[in-house]
Amino acid sequence: MKVERILRDHHECLRRLLAEVRSARTHELEPAFEALTDAVEIDWILAVRHLHPILERLAYPDLNRTIEVHRRLCHVVDELCNLCQAGPQFSSALNVLAVRLEQHIVDTERMVVPFLTRWLACDRREKIGNAMLDSVDELHGEEWLGAPPHLRVAAD
Repeated sequence: MKVERILRDHHECLRRLLAEVRSARTHELEPAFEALTDAVEIDWILAVRHLHPILERLAYPDLNRTIEVHRRLCHVVDELCNLCQAGPQFSSALNVLAVRLEQHIVDTERMVVPFLTRWLACDRREKIGNAMLDSVDELHGEEWLGAPPHLRVAAD
């Protein structure tokens, strides 16, 4: 599976998990939020292991910005983990998370993915995608709640 498909599918999963957290009842909130935090961490791990190194080798001009947007997303998730999930601060911070998440997704899909498709041959994007899937399998073996099983769908 190509890297662009994995990113798109995982970003859709992140959006879905955020919607689940936002609509969760009190007794559903903790597991829904844990799944979202796991998925954000998996997204970061995939970027650090696979995406950032290839972007660096290709001299992607906005690499530092891409990393910083992603880091900000992770920081908001960390802050949310320290807040009472029933409190108003959690709800407010969840709105910040939604903005950061969307910024990360839009930046990746509008800038990073086109850069990759322009500079990498199809077979190279497939190889990177397969390496990302191997990482997902490894993380899934660690029983992350947000491990994205949807990534193992039919290849493009």
